[in-house]
Parts: sequence; C-alpha cells; structure tokens
Amino acid sequence: MKLSALLRWRTALSGSRQVIAICVVSVIFLFALEQHTRSRFQERMTEHFYFQQYRSEDMQQTTEINKLLGAGPRAFWYLHIQPPVLDVLRYLLVLPDHLLGADVTGRLLDGRMYVLLILVYAAFNAIAYLWLLDLTSSTTCALVGTALWGLYPGNLAMATLLESTYLSAFLISLMLYLLYRFLRNPSQQGLLAWLASFVFITYTRSAYQIHVTIFIPLLVLIFQRRIPISLDRRKAVVQGSLLLLLLFALPVKQYALYRTLSSTSYAGQHLIEGSWYRPTPDDLASIAIPPRIIANAEQFISKRNSPQQVKINYSYEHLFRQLLVSHPRLVAAGIWRSVRQALWIIIIPTQNFQPNTLSDSLYWSPLSARIFGGRRYVALITASLGVIALSLGRRRLWWAMSTYWPLAFLFSVGLITIVVGSNRYDWTEAERLKFMYEMPLFLSIVWAVHVGLQIRHRPFVRRMLRLKEVGVVG
Repeated sequence: MKLSALLRWRTALSGSRQVIAICVVSVIFLFALEQHTRSRFQERMTEHFYFQQYRSEDMQQTTEINKLLGAGPRAFWYLHIQPPVLDVLRYLLVLPDHLLGADVTGRLLDGRMYVLLILVYAAFNAIAYLWLLDLTSSTTCALVGTALWGLYPGNLAMATLLESTYLSAFLISLMLYLLYRFLRNPSQQGLLAWLASFVFITYTRSAYQIHVTIFIPLLVLIFQRRIPISLDRRKAVVQGSLLLLLLFALPVKQYALYRTLSSTSYAGQHLIEGSWYRPTPDDLASIAIPPRIIANAEQFISKRNSPQQVKINYSYEHLFRQLLVSHPRLVAAGIWRSVRQALWIIIIPTQNFQPNTLSDSLYWSPLSARIFGGRRYVALITASLGVIALSLGRRRLWWAMSTYWPLAFLFSVGLITIVVGSNRYDWTEAERLKFMYEMPLFLSIVWAVHVGLQIRHRPFVRRMLRLKEVGVVG
C-alpha cells in the first residue's frame, strides 16, 4: 500500500471515530435530557408525557395510525396532504405490534417517534461537525460549534416536535452539505449522493415543488461538465436517470390521481389565502370538480386526507390561475402583504414557536432567544457573512460565488418559498419552517467567529515568525 493511500485511510478512520463519538454522545445527551425533563417537570407536560401540546396524530400533516395500519401499504398511494415518508415511518414503527395483534396507541407510537428523533438529532450533529471541519480545518472549532448547535434550544425544541420539520431540516442540511462536497470535489459518486438526497427530500416534505424540481435535470447536466471523464460514467448516467424519474414520479402520481402537480393538497389554500383573496360562493360554484379525483380521494380517508380537501385544493389552484391572468396586480399585492407578514414572523426565535417543556426549562434558553431572534439575529447573520466575505478577498470571493452558486440557489429558493408560501391569510408558521434552513446559518456564524479570531491573531503570528527567523524565540 502506498504511503499516501495509507495516510488517507488513517485520516478517514480517525474522522469516522470522531463522527461515531459525536453520535453516541448526542444520543446519550438527548435521551438523558428527556428523562430528566420528564422526572422533574412532569406536571407541566401534556398527559405527563409530551414535551409540547400536540401528539403526532394532532398534526395536519399526518393521518390516523390505526386507519393507516388497517388500509396497509396501498394507503400511501392515495396520500395527498403531504409526501409519504413521515407516515411511512410512523407505520413502520408500530407495524410489528399490529402484526402481533397488540393494541396500537398514539402514545406507543409517539414514544418511538421520540426515539427516532433522538437518532436524527445525533446524525444532525454529525453533519454539523463534518461541515464545520471542512470549512475551518479545525477540529476544535468543529467540536465547539457542534456542541453549540446541539445545545441550541431551537434545535432541541424541534427535535421534540412530533412531525416532519426536524427530519426535513436534517435531510435538507444533508442535501446542502453533499452538494457543497460535490462542488468542492466533483465526482460521479458525489453527484449521485446529492441527487439521491434531493429526491428523498421531495418524498419527505413539500419544501421543493415542481417550480424548483424542473431545474434539477439542468443542474445535473451542468454538474456533469465538472466531472472528469471516467469508465463508470455510463453506469452513473443510468443511475442518475433512474433518480430523475423517481424525482418526477411523485408529481406525476399526484396529477394522475388529483390533478395537481404539488406534493401536498394544501397547496391551493396557500396560493389563494397567501394572495389574501377570499373566494365567493359563485367563484367556487363555477369550477367543475372532476369526479375521478373525488373517487380516488375516497380510497383512503383520514383527517385532512379527504375528498373535501381534494375539492378545496383543485378549486383553489384553478381559481388562482384565473386570478393570475385576470387580476395580476391583486395577486401581487396579496403576495407582498404575505411576504411582509412572514418576514416579521420568521425572525421570532425558533424555540418560541410553541411552549416546549424541554427547551423552555434550559437555563440558557432566555439568552438564546435574545441572540437568535429578532433584528439582532438578522444583524448577526449579516455581520457573519460580511466577515466571511472580507476574509476571502475579492478574487477568492468571486471564485467561491462562481463555484458554489448552486448551493446558494437551492438554499435561497427554499427559504424564499417559506417566506412567500407559508401564509394563509393572517396565519403562518414561518418561525418553525425556517428551522429547515437554520443550520447553515448557524454554522456561518460559527465559521465567522473562527475567521475573526484568526484575523485578530494574524499580526501576532507574523511577529512571532519574524522573531523566530532572527533567533529571538526558539
């Protein structure tokens, strides 16, 4: 074995041990923190068990677990309120109990959901460590930054929320990190890993809809030009083509069954209510609902996964298209009103989304809310990006912009979708939804602090080197 290969192998092994250690410590920490919270603050918890007010079956994005178990896997084909991954996981978590004839309760399911989220929390921290290590080349900075991210009350609040936000945030951060790694060192394996992660996100959350996914094949073609020609390109092209087919399979299924290209049947309400238009009875009566989509919706009914929701979505999407043509100024004015509303809500600290016994009981939670909320948070992010830009210099900044623009594109378009599309009249949960893109912002702050400390100490380092050259210091 060559020396260079041996060194790479030893470095990878050392890095793997560090990642495993971070995952193990993260699992132990959050499990212990949950148990401590339950033992000390049980009287504050819903049903003396839940860290927040809602169970997973109370969420708008989920279906009733016993109806899901009764319908079996075919139910996932007829899901339309959200992409299927969350309900698939909920289904799998209690399927053994169902097959053995045991009673499946919401509390049994949610207890296992908490365990699953602990594992996601550990993996999330590992991604934070790896990304910071790549950015700073400093193990100390990566460890400190990961610890801060792991202790961040907004992170802990979302890690104990029984719906898909936390899983989606992890997957989006993983996708962005894999894209960063690919752009830094292009390879066929890196491209396929990024594409697979993006496809999985579309089956988990409606963060990237058809207006974004339509550009993914173009991005793949652009990325192919960065990869050196190799013998495995033909195999990679086949694999990539299959992933692209899978990417568009979900919107095609949605259109075939429900005449919508969106992966959620809430899309129509976000379009109309986000434009602040209030449909009249005459508006809705003028729209003919295809009987076939109602028949398909009747195949699996549970909570909002219902024929009524399909009717609303079809009517509202159809009405929005009419308004966009006939009254574009009205639509634009409504969207601008929603944007202004969301921009005020999005800067609310993530941990303040709703009361959470675990995150609220942390003694550093009030300080975190002051730092990571309001205009102070915006100023902190802006200053951090400014420090990073200044440290790079004009040439390196231009190189970074020309290299990593796809990363900025996918990050920005996702965040813009939340600002523009999360509104339904005066209701929005932008403060929660922004968490799906918060880790890169958090890491940029840590990176900027590291860069700032380096800049501060550069004169001292240069002076010590000069003294060493003339023999003043050894």
